[in-house]
Amino acid sequence: METRISIADFFKLIRWKNLLMIFLTQFIVKVFVIEYINLEDAHGSSFTFKYFLLLSLTSILIAGSGYLINNIIDVDTDKKNDKSFLNDKIIKNKKMLLKLYKVMNIVALIIGFIPAFICDNFYIYLIFPSSIVLLFYYSKKLKSTIIIGNLVVSFLTAVSIFVVPLFQYDFENTITEKMFVLIMIYSIFAFLVNMMREIVKDIEDIEGDFSTGLVTLPIRYGKEIAKKIALLFGVGTLMVIAYFLYPKRYDEVGFYYVLSIGIVLFLIGIISMLFIYKAQTKKDYSRSSLFLKIWMLVGVLSMCFIPKFV
Repeated sequence: METRISIADFFKLIRWKNLLMIFLTQFIVKVFVIEYINLEDAHGSSFTFKYFLLLSLTSILIAGSGYLINNIIDVDTDKKNDKSFLNDKIIKNKKMLLKLYKVMNIVALIIGFIPAFICDNFYIYLIFPSSIVLLFYYSKKLKSTIIIGNLVVSFLTAVSIFVVPLFQYDFENTITEKMFVLIMIYSIFAFLVNMMREIVKDIEDIEGDFSTGLVTLPIRYGKEIAKKIALLFGVGTLMVIAYFLYPKRYDEVGFYYVLSIGIVLFLIGIISMLFIYKAQTKKDYSRSSLFLKIWMLVGVLSMCFIPKFV
């Protein structure tokens, strides 16, 4: 049996599909929100695309390294949860993977310095090392805490959206109020949906987590309580969508257009919550997690259409 980590294995370990989702989200925020509204309001381009790509690459490297270190540290738990067939390869290539983890973070910090320098704002550069530390500490300690680890991951998911407008020339003049509100709403949406998914994944992995000594929300308080808390975050998400649909934000045509998008998001959200409510088996929770991914994806894609009516 081959024990070396192949390129395909490496991409699985850093969860390339999730990284692609990060790039897609940041690309949509940049092109369909910031650039569109700036052009409409005669502000002009606020941040050249090549520097945006450096920012996005930094985000992807940091997130990918976070997934990698989590797989390394959590290999025993993942093995018991049947999460990955790569566990034996991870164990046998641990030193090499740790070196790759360090290289990814060093490269990310070097690349991330460039857009921070261009923006002449080194305070926001601290987002990058802070994210690296939080992801490492999550994998090492916070994952085995009640709700705190979930909050950290969900917060960083929201930051991956909000970091795009922060890295702009003359932030105060180029980021308009309606742009800020729109991006903030989507960041909150991402935070809440991701919180639901993190809790659902904890329920799905309860047996393996318990056998390795982790103390997650469902382990401490039981599956039913954890489900109710996940559903509360779902209700919060629906309230955010309802707030976004406030009629006075749009003209008549715009309101009905936005309303149609809102209805789709509502329906997917309600279906996702029903799956969580009825879930009993590991397969049920896996299906619920999939629908939450779809909810997140549709929410992200809706940013392609909403700004023209805001």
